[in-house]
Amino acid sequence: MPLLIGLTGLPGAGKTTSERLLGEALSRRGYQVLFDDDILGHFARDHIYPRLGLSYSLRRWRPIRALVYVAYQIAVSCWHYRQCGARGLALAALGKTRRARCFGLSEGILLTNYYRTELAPRCKGKTAYVTSCGVTHPCAIAKVFGNEWCAARAKHWLGAQSSAGRVVIDVHVPLATALERLERRGVPRTWPRKAVGDRVLIGQILARFEDAIQEALRWQQEAGVRVMTLDNSCDLATLAARVGALVETLPASSAPGAREDSAGSSEGNQPRHEKEAG
Repeated sequence: MPLLIGLTGLPGAGKTTSERLLGEALSRRGYQVLFDDDILGHFARDHIYPRLGLSYSLRRWRPIRALVYVAYQIAVSCWHYRQCGARGLALAALGKTRRARCFGLSEGILLTNYYRTELAPRCKGKTAYVTSCGVTHPCAIAKVFGNEWCAARAKHWLGAQSSAGRVVIDVHVPLATALERLERRGVPRTWPRKAVGDRVLIGQILARFEDAIQEALRWQQEAGVRVMTLDNSCDLATLAARVGALVETLPASSAPGAREDSAGSSEGNQPRHEKEAG
């Protein structure tokens, strides 16, 4: 069964590092691991180049790559229109959805659907698509920045999909740790400009992220998706060990909608916001 592993977590939680470690651990267990760039490349080869009448061997030419990029954006726009209608496409065209990641949700849905229905059946052996974008994280971003309508669209789409092989990993760090990391490296470009250098506003946005992520994880569980927690409030060596322990549990079956706290968490299945409040 092909695995589809999506990572979510606060900005500064270490999703990119966890994604890399997770890919290495899965490779050691015999999985063919695919990341977002790999899926994009396969999608372009299967759908973009043929429709443009181009050979995939021309992909190294910069003018061709630019043309393919534009065609890919058009493909995402078409998918976005089918998912969100004319209103969603108009908002995206006006540039009002960059922060809310409305387009990011449609792109995640498009690539996820392509992997499950077209790419994975062609692959030999065990495959795993590991992404820190996907559906869950852009949905949380949409809710944080007020795009409830777009988040509801994603929830509706996910509820209609099979939960087989789907895993969501919540990369968890305390709010104070995430705040400290963002102060060192700067806030994401998708955030409001007024948040730059404003510690209070950054903390408020992180708190909204925490609530949005927990809500997104809850409706993932309701859809039957396996939800796990990875504690990243540690050094790199410890995180690698925790990722390895988490990967050991992935092939095992679990009850639909069951949340598992593993790889460094020993506080049971109590929701995180309740743990921290206590």
